[in-house]
Amino acid sequence: MELLSRLVLAVVLTGCYTPDLRDCVVKCTAQTGCADGEACGADGFCAAPGVTCNSEGADASVPPATVSIHIMIMSKGNVILNNTMTCSSDGVQNGNCTYNVPAHQAATVFAMAEQLSHPFMMWTAGCSGALPQCNVTPTANMTISAMFK
Repeated sequence: MELLSRLVLAVVLTGCYTPDLRDCVVKCTAQTGCADGEACGADGFCAAPGVTCNSEGADASVPPATVSIHIMIMSKGNVILNNTMTCSSDGVQNGNCTYNVPAHQAATVFAMAEQLSHPFMMWTAGCSGALPQCNVTPTANMTISAMFK
């Protein structure tokens, strides 16, 4: 009797279950590897028509929620990101820091000399010029480099 009850329950649940299709999750090598309504893209992932996946499988049409800003400091100095995160050429960081920030939101970086003998000279990547403040709106991972004397 218990076996019959389980069998009936399984049959009933099978008719009610419909899996959600999620783009860019299932790897494929041919159209036969994808569910109905999806196609195997050149990137090797199943997705709805018109959706392009990136190499990690994420939907490339959906912008990332966060991106990384990699800060590199040449010589002695500090770079402050959004008035809250400080990358220092001294200590553990050794002028090589990575911070996650919201994508598509303005960010401010500010270069500050550690010593008068090592003034800020210029930005060499991600920003340009010799003013110590730089504003960026990152849409993808990026590197910002600051050079001090």
